[in-house]
Amino acid sequence: MEGGLKWTDLALLALVLFLCWSLVIMVGFLAVIISRTLLVKSRFAGFLAVVLFFIINIVIEQLYAAINRFPGLDSLSGIGVTGWSIVDTIYYIIVAAVVFGLSDCWRRRS
Repeated sequence: MEGGLKWTDLALLALVLFLCWSLVIMVGFLAVIISRTLLVKSRFAGFLAVVLFFIINIVIEQLYAAINRFPGLDSLSGIGVTGWSIVDTIYYIIVAAVVFGLSDCWRRRS
């Protein structure tokens, strides 16, 4: 391909985009589970779910920004044409597993 774009770069980009998309879905489920557990028969549970969804996503992105401020990780960022790194991929895999585990624990609790 012209321009230096390789199939491995596209595959890594597709993997990270899939991870981010699935993380957004998992955060949405977690927000709904928490709001429905806290406000069982309330009409404000949907509003709480939306607020929790944004709060959880903001916390996840703030953690991502804090991790990227560590010295030594800046050399790993921006590998390849796509600008994604292995640190990004590992971070989103770990966060997705944590969110999935939290939603399972919260579901069992209720």
